[in-house]
Amino acid sequence: MVKAVTMSYELSVSKKGRTSFPAALRRAARLDDSEGIIARVLGEGRVLLETREAIEARVRANASGFSGSLSTEDVRTARNEDVLAQTLSWQRKDELAAAAEARSEQDSDAIGAAALQLLGL
Repeated sequence: MVKAVTMSYELSVSKKGRTSFPAALRRAARLDDSEGIIARVLGEGRVLLETREAIEARVRANASGFSGSLSTEDVRTARNEDVLAQTLSWQRKDELAAAAEARSEQDSDAIGAAALQLLGL
């Protein structure tokens, strides 16, 4: 199993609606210049980009242990379940980040109040 590495790259969209992928991003994602990318909207401000090969590998992994043939509906159901699981995972990460940020602000307020009290202000 390949260990997932998370890297972030800031991209911009041109006035014509085009986005280019920096060479470092393409190398990190092992994208070939001729390879097509499937874009899926996961919600406001969220887009998942995957190669067709990556989608096929994910679907096959989710169907491991299955001995019969998959109908189109079975594949759609498995894909929808996978998308839901990924979306919920990202939502949970967002919730944890928001909670950490709130704690950080509370900690800062408490430290500030204690410093003012020490100074007699």
